[in-house]
Amino acid sequence: MMIHHGSESYAEASSAAAKVQRAKLETLIARGRESAGRVIETIMSTQPVDRVVPVRGLGFAPMGAGIAIENRDKPGGALIHPHALGQVAAGVNLPQAYASLLLEAPEWGAKLLAHNLNELYSKRATGRKLLRFARGTAGNELRGFLSDKYRRLDARPIAEAFTAAVAKLGALPYEGIATDTKVSIRAILPTLYEPVDNEVMAFGIDLSTSDYGDGALTVRGYALRMFCTNLATLDDVLRQVHLGRRLSDDLAF
Repeated sequence: MMIHHGSESYAEASSAAAKVQRAKLETLIARGRESAGRVIETIMSTQPVDRVVPVRGLGFAPMGAGIAIENRDKPGGALIHPHALGQVAAGVNLPQAYASLLLEAPEWGAKLLAHNLNELYSKRATGRKLLRFARGTAGNELRGFLSDKYRRLDARPIAEAFTAAVAKLGALPYEGIATDTKVSIRAILPTLYEPVDNEVMAFGIDLSTSDYGDGALTVRGYALRMFCTNLATLDDVLRQVHLGRRLSDDLAF
């Protein structure tokens, strides 16, 4: 039974709630592939561009109200996205809250942050990093500052394969969300179920992935079930982490 509070009988309340739930789920199903298609278009327009570089050769400089990354011997570089800036700061154990605080003072904060990063990376950092830039953005913005062991899983073919696979099951992608660093697509089966009278359920699957280290590739099965007026989500059933073998020492992009 669903949770019930109120003066109506359970039968009356559950029947009225079931009508609302059916309408909500039928609306999701009716959306079809429109929003998911827009997300795939966004993915296609921003292909990552990779550079594998030794960290000792990196430099940082103020750029507007933000920070740019550059080759220490060749001034002039790409603006660092806030997500990537968190990864840059973490690489030398610089508190991200401190970095964000400095950027709130644009007249001098960016200069001080760039100075701190230059000193830390020139004196303490070792090894190499995978830099992922977003092609199609102004200045090829840096959106990922990652380990050279990072397993690059391209979001474009993954999203296309996901939509094709769920279509074979009759599922309809009804929601797609794309940020600068992460994408997600959710699909729902077009059949509603009532294992108990007025307890309306639907099943589906969703995909979440990032080209820039903003979360693992995750595929989750879920159920949308009313237990009052809320929706409940099942646990993950599959999770793939972006981690693989270290890139060869003689590899350059």
